[in-house]
Amino acid sequence: MHTLSKMTITTLSTDIIQAHILTRLDGPSLAALSCASSELRAVSADEELWREICAATWNSIGNSRVRQLISSFPGGHRSFFLDSFPLLDHHQNYPLSDQNHHYYQDRSPGPSDLISAVDIYYNDKIIFSRVQETNTTTRNFLCYPFKVDLQVPKSPISIPIQDRGEIDCLVEHLKEKLSLSWIVIDPIVKRAANLSSGTPVSIDWPCSTAGDVQLFYSTIIADRRLGLESSEFVECRVVITCSGVYEGEMQVDDVSMEIVDFEERGFDGRASLVILQNAMRSGRRKLKKSKRAEEVERYEEFEKRKSEKNEMKPRREKLMYMVSVSLVTCVALWASLFLFLALYLRFQAAKVCTKIRKYCWFNSANTM
Repeated sequence: MHTLSKMTITTLSTDIIQAHILTRLDGPSLAALSCASSELRAVSADEELWREICAATWNSIGNSRVRQLISSFPGGHRSFFLDSFPLLDHHQNYPLSDQNHHYYQDRSPGPSDLISAVDIYYNDKIIFSRVQETNTTTRNFLCYPFKVDLQVPKSPISIPIQDRGEIDCLVEHLKEKLSLSWIVIDPIVKRAANLSSGTPVSIDWPCSTAGDVQLFYSTIIADRRLGLESSEFVECRVVITCSGVYEGEMQVDDVSMEIVDFEERGFDGRASLVILQNAMRSGRRKLKKSKRAEEVERYEEFEKRKSEKNEMKPRREKLMYMVSVSLVTCVALWASLFLFLALYLRFQAAKVCTKIRKYCWFNSANTM
């Protein structure tokens, strides 16, 4: 009895731990267990175990291209899970490597440098999975606004809505039941990040019940292109557009991702790539349950600042107009004064010349 009281999990054989304990844990629990001791960390680092956990979490990583990329990560599927399962937190002034400012110049060109692995769940059941590769070397990518539009099947994805009722009830139902994971993978730096907020931070539903519904899964991240002291933030916006919600048979019509600033302006591919890579490298990861409320609050704060900037824009434009009018008026007055002075001096010079000619003529006449 005394011996049993001193037994701990580390005294069990490795085979028992792996076969009967670790296989019953989910990803977050397994990651927490690996931090308990060096022995448990070694046992829980089994690649096959993490591969099964990743496969059970995301349907999209069954893609052969994604599997190959994850295998090339320094820590394999474990590193990928720890990068991708927690939600991204790149809001504070976390340390930033100087290499990030020269990221694009240091990249080796490849046929498809940015991978998006997307999964949509309704009531915790997978309803849509897609892996899309984005070529980052084309002129269209580098010079035009960055946006990833997923190829939605021509046959609509129908989702029977379980709880039908008023619009407010349906909105709350969608916020709770329709979740999304959008993982971006950079094969050059061997890092990944989940750009989705998990559940919608906002839902846009037109007054007409027949209109499309847009669900926003936004993450607010820092724009560190100007350095660590930069306080600018951007919205990584993932949008799901659905129709037929009010009729009880929702259809996913469009899924897209883009990066916008306070003024709803997008970034070209070159700038977006740097922003995403900085976030992947420097951003911290937080568990979804603790991050959900923070993400909604951060999104609302972002929207508030955006509204304030939009309100200030007419004032700023009016001020600029007044300054411009004042400047033009001032320039016109000075130009008029200069012209008047020039004409006056010319007139005076002409009078002097006339007097000189008369004087010379008079002297010449007297001499004769």
